[in-house]
This record gives sequence, structure tokens and C-alpha cells, in this order.
Amino acid sequence: SAVKRGKLLGVEAQQLIDEIADSQAEQFGQRISARVPSPLAPTFWSAVLHNAPRDLRRVSAFIARGVDTIRGHPRAAWPWPAIFGLSVALLALIPGRAAAQRLGLRFLIDGAPGHRVRRSANAMWRVLVGTLAPLIASSALIQGMRWSQLQPAGWSALFDAFIVATTYAGFTAAVTGALLMRHQPTWRVAPIPDDAAQQLRPFTWLLAAIAFVTILWDSFNAAVGVSAAALSATQAVETVLHLGMLAGA
Repeated sequence: SAVKRGKLLGVEAQQLIDEIADSQAEQFGQRISARVPSPLAPTFWSAVLHNAPRDLRRVSAFIARGVDTIRGHPRAAWPWPAIFGLSVALLALIPGRAAAQRLGLRFLIDGAPGHRVRRSANAMWRVLVGTLAPLIASSALIQGMRWSQLQPAGWSALFDAFIVATTYAGFTAAVTGALLMRHQPTWRVAPIPDDAAQQLRPFTWLLAAIAFVTILWDSFNAAVGVSAAALSATQAVETVLHLGMLAGA
């Protein structure tokens, strides 16, 4: 009897799993087939303008909470954790990052066999350092602000997004920088001419900046709770920025 009940429960569980999968597929289909006005249509921007007063009020209230939190910090007490976090961030981003890159380059020159191995290992090391330095810097800065009780209410997700955005932007800049190696063409892993590397390097910084702004902007919209029209407008602006950068490159 227990075996029969167990088998019956197994069948019912499988049926429930199938129902959940079908429901998820249906919801996904509804999301990707949702129709919104084109950004070129007047109805798109009329919806944005119609919801603008509400969105501006929510943005103003969200920023006001942050300002009130900073103003409410006791003036007699210095926010030492935040100052320490800022110091660690500056050390990690500027001298720490440069020292780590020089250390790795010196090790590869002295111990790595073969030019291809050296170039590949140097590129990977630059990507690793270029990603970890912004991660350490942003984490130290945000954690210092949190220990100093400078994190406004409702800003936790935005602070976390700042760490993600900074790290991803650093990774983007590090990958493209390691690919182009504008100032060290002998260490370049890809057969890219020097003039092309010089011309493409500004676009890599632009790509990192757009990635940073996009991640932080999306998180800000989610934290504020802006309207669907404002979200669509944000996505349209982000798309135009990416297309403009690609066209220029």
C-alpha cells in the first residue's frame, strides 16, 4: 500500500511539474509577444509624457531619502569606515592595479616559455587584474558607506548594482584593452594593426561607460518603480547608444 501511494505521489508530482513548465512557457510567450508602441510613433512619447509627472515625483522622493540620510549623519562623528573604504578603492584602482600588472609582466618575462604563451598569459592576467581591481574598489567603497550608516532606505539594490556595474565595466575595458594593447603592440594577441588599435581604443572606453550607465540606470528604475512607459523609453535610449557606438566603431 505504501509503495502504491508513493508511485501515485510520483505521478502527481510529475503532472504538477508538467503543468508548471507549461505555465512558464505560456508566460514567456506572453512576455515576448507583448506589443508596445514604436519609439518612432507619437503614442510612445505621449505615454512617456503622460507618466512623467508621476515618475518625476517618485525619482524626487527617492533622491530626497538619500539626501536626508546623508544630512542626518552626526556632524561630530567622522564617517571613518566610508573614508577608509574610499582610500582602499583609490589604492586598488590606481597604484594597486598598475603594480599588479607590472608584477605579472615581470614574472612572464622571466619565467614564461614562448612568445605565444607569454602574450596569452599576459592578456588573461590583465583581464583578471582589470576585473578584480574595480570589484575590490567598489565593494570597499560601498561597504564603507554601509558601515558608516550612509546607505539610504531602499538603496541597497542600487548599491549592489553599483558594484556589478563597476565590475562589468572594468571587465569590458580590460578585455578590449588586452585585445588591442595600444601601448605594447609586441604583446598583442590578435593581428590588429597599430593604427586600428589606436582608433578603436576610445570606443572600448565608451563601451565600458555605456555598460556601467545601463546597469546602474536599469537598477535605478527598478528601485524607484518608474512606469512601463519610462522603462520602454530607457530601453530605447540604451539601444540608440549601443547602435551609435557600433556604427562609429
